[in-house]
Amino acid sequence: MTAKTRKHTTPPPPEFVFEAADGAEDQPVDTVPLFQVGDKVYTMPAVPGQADAVRMLREIRLRGVAFASELMLSMYVGDEGVDALINSKGFDVDRWNDITSKVTARIFGASDQGKED
Repeated sequence: MTAKTRKHTTPPPPEFVFEAADGAEDQPVDTVPLFQVGDKVYTMPAVPGQADAVRMLREIRLRGVAFASELMLSMYVGDEGVDALINSKGFDVDRWNDITSKVTARIFGASDQGKED
């Protein structure tokens, strides 16, 4: 009995090839206001990238909706913005839910254009 000789072949190239995102954050982005504390207005992209939706879905799956919502909010306004919000006068869980719902809706494609608050 002879051993079969394995033929080494080069694997095919991957189906999906992407360019690195270096410098992508340097591009100007249209924003919408989320909330204001004092004179500082905290914003998020008017049209979040699709990667944000995938990132949020992943965090929902791994850690739950509450964690994912806070993570995405802090990604847009920074820890400083989240701290300013939760330490502001008049802050309550209803305002938190309103703001994180707005973030989530925008991430998944909702737009409040044409609506009045």
